[in-house]
Amino acid sequence: MNNAIEFEYGPVKGVLLKFLAPPLFLVLGVVLIVAAFAAVFYAETGSLERYLGPFVLPPIGGLFLRLAGLYFESRHAFTTRYAIHEGGIEVHPKGELPRFVAWTDIDEVVVWRFYQWCQVSARTLEKTIVISNAKGDIKQTDYWAGLALIQRNVHVAVDLRMF
Repeated sequence: MNNAIEFEYGPVKGVLLKFLAPPLFLVLGVVLIVAAFAAVFYAETGSLERYLGPFVLPPIGGLFLRLAGLYFESRHAFTTRYAIHEGGIEVHPKGELPRFVAWTDIDEVVVWRFYQWCQVSARTLEKTIVISNAKGDIKQTDYWAGLALIQRNVHVAVDLRMF
């Protein structure tokens, strides 16, 4: 369609993110949490690690665990192409027929502000539509334009979440 904003990971990047990112973020999150508790027992008495580690590292580890969860539950998006335009959203899963979702078919929109991640649920699709900075654009112009187009056209409230 004309003037569509497209979101697609490259074939190599998409496969790497689909299979390597969730376990990597999971391990990183667990290591940070374990390191925080290990600092309590193994760091020198009076050291900064001993007193700040338990308060700083677990929240960071928790962010990585949440990111691992988002990537795991939405890993289909890394091999799917999405095109957003005024009529709705076109979904092109790899190896399947393209599908079209009209704005009236959308049930829920959740925006994870910290992760720059938008999940769109529609009654006509079994998997969520995921909009993120797929191209790796530093200014994220396509992400913000796509998000604005979604917010302008959906008939449901957009759920803004921080984490």
